[in-house]
Amino acid sequence: VSWLMLLLLLVAVVVTYIAGKVYSDRILAPLQKILKKLKRITGNDLRVRFRPTGNGDELDDLTRSLNGMLDRVDAALSAEKSFVSNASHELNNPVTAIQGECEIMLMRSRTPEEYVAALERISTESRRLGDLTKALLMLSRQASSIRLRYSFRLCYMRLFHSVCCRQLTED
Repeated sequence: VSWLMLLLLLVAVVVTYIAGKVYSDRILAPLQKILKKLKRITGNDLRVRFRPTGNGDELDDLTRSLNGMLDRVDAALSAEKSFVSNASHELNNPVTAIQGECEIMLMRSRTPEEYVAALERISTESRRLGDLTKALLMLSRQASSIRLRYSFRLCYMRLFHSVCCRQLTED
């Protein structure tokens, strides 16, 4: 009789384990899909979006939040690319003007007045170039200051993420 009870206990434990494993895998499957998609996201391709389950639960909130975050990051990266393109163009204009002025002045001998006028134009363009460079450096410092303030929030978010992932894997 005791062997039979031990065998039944063992069977009950195995059945409970298998049922728990199947049930937990089924519950965690949507999260696994989200994690798999998250791992595919790269800085060059932010087109990945998550489809809400339609249940109105926490998973729907998570997918909407992730999609909103991806939209904001995508918009920020597009704005940054546009800014870099515009800044490059603005920096290139004075350099081109200075180079062109120098090349023209070196083509033949000029009067002292012509050299003075050319140097004044070169000086104006070089000041413009310096002003643009200073403005870009100031923007860079401000962006660094903003990133530093928000880095604390990022640390808390990472901590929250690691605790949640640990909870999911332990359950």
